[in-house]
Amino acid sequence: MILHRKGIAYVKGNKVYEGNFKNGIRGGKGIVYDKDNNKLFEGDWKNDMIDGIGIIYDKSENKLFEGEFKNNISEGKGKMDDGQIIYESDFKNFERDGKGIFYLNNGSKINVIYKNDILEEKGILIKDGKESEVDIKIGNNEKKLIINHKNWEKEEFSLKKD
Repeated sequence: MILHRKGIAYVKGNKVYEGNFKNGIRGGKGIVYDKDNNKLFEGDWKNDMIDGIGIIYDKSENKLFEGEFKNNISEGKGKMDDGQIIYESDFKNFERDGKGIFYLNNGSKINVIYKNDILEEKGILIKDGKESEVDIKIGNNEKKLIINHKNWEKEEFSLKKD
């Protein structure tokens, strides 16, 4: 008889999963760890797959992504946070897809559209309560968000990369 209960799974003496099991596999709430016992993922499991709401962490346990998952893939609403800029949008197959919002560290935000993880080059910047169309792109191998507007100076925001 296989029990439904909380437990810890180890591989070569390292804790790799702590949480609920159903029918002997991951099901319910659970946390995945790396070999150094750092939290990598925390969230919902169904039939041994990530399914529901979950959070992906970097090596320092900072949140990188929080959102909806289906069969181990981000599907639905989600939020990416690199420590400099927060991006909220719909995700399909781990790609940004549809309308989204960049929340910048200066208090401004930009409404944008992604299609198959490709950013359209126009966005609506909301800065100091004013809305304006801007040219926008990700530059320097995706390490900067670059915003150009005819009435304001060009602005660049660093994107943290590990």
